[in-house]
Amino acid sequence: MSESHRQSLSGEKLVSKLLFSIQAFTYTCCSEGAEARRLLRDSKASDMPSLLSKFGISGLSLDGNLLLLPKPKPSGDDGFQPFDGRLGKLRYLGLALMVATSPVSMEVVQLCISFPSSSEPEDPFNFESFKRHNEKSSIRKRAPVAYPILCGHVLTHTTGTLLAVTGRARTEEGKYDINSVVDDCRNFIQLGLVARVAQVIIAELSPHYGGDPAVWDQQIYIIIEQNDMLPNDSSGTDTGEREWTCFGIQILRALLSPAKMESQEPAASCQEKDNRISSQIMQTIESAKVEAIAFLRDLSLICQILMPTIFVEDDMPGGDNSTPIFERLMQLFHIENLGMLMKSDLLQNVITSWYEDFTGKSSNLLDFQRSFKGPTWPVSPFCITRHQLANTNDIIPPTCLPLLGKCATATSNDYDSFTSRILYLPKSYTDLYAQLSEMCPDSEQTALCLVCGQVSLHSRTLQCTELNTCRVTSTTS
Repeated sequence: MSESHRQSLSGEKLVSKLLFSIQAFTYTCCSEGAEARRLLRDSKASDMPSLLSKFGISGLSLDGNLLLLPKPKPSGDDGFQPFDGRLGKLRYLGLALMVATSPVSMEVVQLCISFPSSSEPEDPFNFESFKRHNEKSSIRKRAPVAYPILCGHVLTHTTGTLLAVTGRARTEEGKYDINSVVDDCRNFIQLGLVARVAQVIIAELSPHYGGDPAVWDQQIYIIIEQNDMLPNDSSGTDTGEREWTCFGIQILRALLSPAKMESQEPAASCQEKDNRISSQIMQTIESAKVEAIAFLRDLSLICQILMPTIFVEDDMPGGDNSTPIFERLMQLFHIENLGMLMKSDLLQNVITSWYEDFTGKSSNLLDFQRSFKGPTWPVSPFCITRHQLANTNDIIPPTCLPLLGKCATATSNDYDSFTSRILYLPKSYTDLYAQLSEMCPDSEQTALCLVCGQVSLHSRTLQCTELNTCRVTSTTS
């Protein structure tokens, strides 16, 4: 391998480590935010000031879902107020990631969002030229630098683009106007919202058809086109609900548009089956709003950590509690109309390319299991509530939380073959350690799967890992 290609490979390795750091930053922000919301929700009014000071929070909005961080004020503490508290300390990590991301901002954005390109391959780290220059040599297949966005952690992908934009602006200070930087961040947030909703919808629909895209994508696309599922003004539904349904249908249509080219003629359809699939599609789109709310809520905190002045007073949601929380979050991020957003031909091309990246296989990349992940970390209260409603017989103790697998469509019967497993995850590490010590008294290193709860003496003997039934969503490979 030549020196130039060796340097390119070294650069790819550094970017891969950078993406791992971005993922850790994203998870830390979400974990601290969830802990702050939990403590503030359960605390007494007299304890609120001390908790706000402990986390570095200046106020709350949206019924406690939106944490407001302080803005820098030169008149007090020399403008270091945003660095106070547990959340404020994360700004130091954010600034370090901005500096590290700025030299490779274009590569990070392409890896995180994967914009379509006319040139092949689209990978910013192109080793195909080495193969063309030396036909006698064979290229060793390598792991992808980042998973396709639809089978990765969309919140981390979006955070990576925000770090690229803000890092470039800080490095080249004075070259970019603050308003243009904020607009770029809002545009990437909208792309992330579309990707997250698309991921949740397909994750919920695909298990009903065996998970094989070659089977179910054509069926769903034909039903959407033939049944004209877009609601109209005379349907009697709320304007916000009607707009959300149209948003979900348009995402599905853009995702599955290649199925229209592959299907030669429409297959014979059964009206009863079509109605059942249509009902499943509508229910899935409605349930996806829960994940969209959690996505925007977590991003609101990450945005404030990276850009303390991103939200001005006019952006703050009003005090009218009758307005749905999703619409108030849209107001916060200046997302005016979902229907107008989906009319962009460029956006539809991007969505189509995402699905092609998921289903396609590059010749120079190692193959990996491709699956859509609906519920993912961090496990939100919305996800827990939905699980409790769907499983009324399961009573989660107040000192425990559901396992990650309990938020998926799979039931506990899928794991009955595992001999040792826990049913719920204790909130206290001491309680968890005591429970695992009782199950494996002679083991000093106990392995626990947070998805299904299986317990084993060694991580290599986890049956769920061997059967590949449990996978944790991540950004990098």
